[in-house]
Amino acid sequence: LAGFMGDLSAMTAPPFILSPTSLTEFPDATRGLTYWCELPELFAAIPDGKMEQVRALAVLKWFIKQV
Repeated sequence: LAGFMGDLSAMTAPPFILSPTSLTEFPDATRGLTYWCELPELFAAIPDGKMEQVRALAVLKWFIKQV
C-alpha cells in the first residue's frame, strides 16, 4: 500500500469511495437491477469450480454476460 504524509485535505479519491451508497447497492438505471446480482445463476455457480482457473473463467463469463 502507498503511504501518505502531509495534509489529508490534499488527498484525492475516486467519487465512488466517498459515496454514501456502496457499489453493491448502486442500481442500473436502465434495468433497475443491481450489478452483482443480474445473473444469479452464473454468480452462484462461481464457487462450484474445483480449480481456480475454472472459477476465474466462471467470473469472466458472469462479467461478460453483464456487459
